[in-house]
Amino acid sequence: MPLMNQKQRAKTALIEVLIPLLKSLIFVKKVASTFFIFVIFKPLAFISKSLFYKPLVKLYGYYILLLKRAREINLRNNSKFFLIKKFLAPIIIIVIALATISFNLINQQNFGNRTDKMYKAVASNLAQNEFDTAAPEELIMESAGTEATCTTTLAQYIASDAIAPEKKITTNTVPVNDDRTASCLTQSGEAIIKPGAIAAADGQMGCLMKLHRDWQLSGDDDFLRSLWPAARKALEFCRIPGGWDADRDGVMEGCQHNTMGVEYYGPNPQMGGWYLGALRAGEEMARYLGDTEFADTCSGLAEQGSRWLDDNLFNGDYYEHEIRPPKSEDDIAAGLRYPGLGARDLSDPDWQLGAACLVDQLVGQCMAHVCGLGYLLDKRNVRKTLRSIMRYNFKEKLYDHFNHLRSFALQDESALLMATYPKGRRPKLPFPYCNEVMTGFEYTAAVHQLYEGQVAQGLKCIAAIRRRYDGKRRNPFDEAECGHHYARAMASWAAVLALTGFHYSAVTGTMRFAAREGTHFWSTGAAWGTCTIKQQRDGWKAKLEVLHGSLRLTRLHVGSEDCTDTLAVKKRPRS
Repeated sequence: MPLMNQKQRAKTALIEVLIPLLKSLIFVKKVASTFFIFVIFKPLAFISKSLFYKPLVKLYGYYILLLKRAREINLRNNSKFFLIKKFLAPIIIIVIALATISFNLINQQNFGNRTDKMYKAVASNLAQNEFDTAAPEELIMESAGTEATCTTTLAQYIASDAIAPEKKITTNTVPVNDDRTASCLTQSGEAIIKPGAIAAADGQMGCLMKLHRDWQLSGDDDFLRSLWPAARKALEFCRIPGGWDADRDGVMEGCQHNTMGVEYYGPNPQMGGWYLGALRAGEEMARYLGDTEFADTCSGLAEQGSRWLDDNLFNGDYYEHEIRPPKSEDDIAAGLRYPGLGARDLSDPDWQLGAACLVDQLVGQCMAHVCGLGYLLDKRNVRKTLRSIMRYNFKEKLYDHFNHLRSFALQDESALLMATYPKGRRPKLPFPYCNEVMTGFEYTAAVHQLYEGQVAQGLKCIAAIRRRYDGKRRNPFDEAECGHHYARAMASWAAVLALTGFHYSAVTGTMRFAAREGTHFWSTGAAWGTCTIKQQRDGWKAKLEVLHGSLRLTRLHVGSEDCTDTLAVKKRPRS
């Protein structure tokens, strides 16, 4: 008994000695914790929060929970457990946090190196007046390690047309060869073969619409004639057995590889709209060149497809994707499916849109407005869809939004989500980017809202984007998507076209503006300037000033009025 009392006294004395030491260690820990939070954590989060913000926040959250748990532990009876929780856990968390930072910084550096190579290649191709464009799947697999960028992105790259049409982005028609290998066309009409590449439905249709726009802006008939044979083949390719529109009804139902990095199966508004736009563009180009039979074919397909999409995909609020699994892999034409990226089980394909309210489901219609091709779908359905996108996809704050992939918008920021499922019926595995936010897609929806007279909503979306890239939160010149300085964000230029109503055709020499007072900037790429519009008692008056370049102009319209007779034109002399 005396021996036990002596051990207890020794243990008590040891604890009494350790308590001041532990208190000192706790004080040191608090100082270290404060240093970590204010000197390391907060500055790093402020500087690079888009890179590693979420992992650190989660780790710090675990750290706070451990501290809370540690306070509930009795120091005398659980000293070992207390030491582990109080000191070892924060050290482990700090190590993990630093490892996470290092890992992300290394990945960012590697990605930056690949991006630099892409920029140099693009600059070199521009200098040669030609784009040798990479196939979509190459970009997906290598991120930025390709010669240029994918057709699915270039199709929405509106700004280039207004900057330098003399350096036309190569119009891609993939594929147009008998063996269904992919190719792209240079300005001379020469095909560049890319064996084994996959044809992207939106990329191919979008580039056909851009061919129409390039031709209209330049007025270069020789340019159109040189590319028309291959462009026609590109449209005809849609209707091959096992192709996108194998039953030739103006609706894409087949295996549709697209900008989401997957394949859609069955009719949907996103690819369907691109197809209708390409058919309308093909009709106009064919009719101009005297290819009347093909023009009539395109017109008939477009009318039939438009009716079908309105009757079968519009659910009263927006357009849906009707998933149609292929009967077997043999029903899919070669060159349309990328192995390893899309659905593994074709009987029940994953990565589909389904009943999604997709942010850019009307991208084809938006591009049709830019090209002056008119309405592809019922105007009432189009405008209701845009209101639904704003209602269901726009988030004032993102605190409660779950995103399983990349974070291009956070916390108190506003954004248009890529997709929502307000009607339910969400696929078990929807397309990969469904929860993300990307500016190129947001601009497409916002610009279309402007075209449809929903100006307040469109400007609200654009303002939300620019707040996120205001120079404090993110680089104002780098709206990242699949890489830095991503080309799809150049769709933003179309907002200028939508707000001013500007449209120009060098083919007919006609320029149009909306019936809206003010001084509006305009650019055809070959020339640019301003147009001042005023409403007077006898109608609209316009004063056109050419500040750079030369312009072919025969008619100028303001709204529905022809203002050519009262037009005042001023050409600024060269300095």
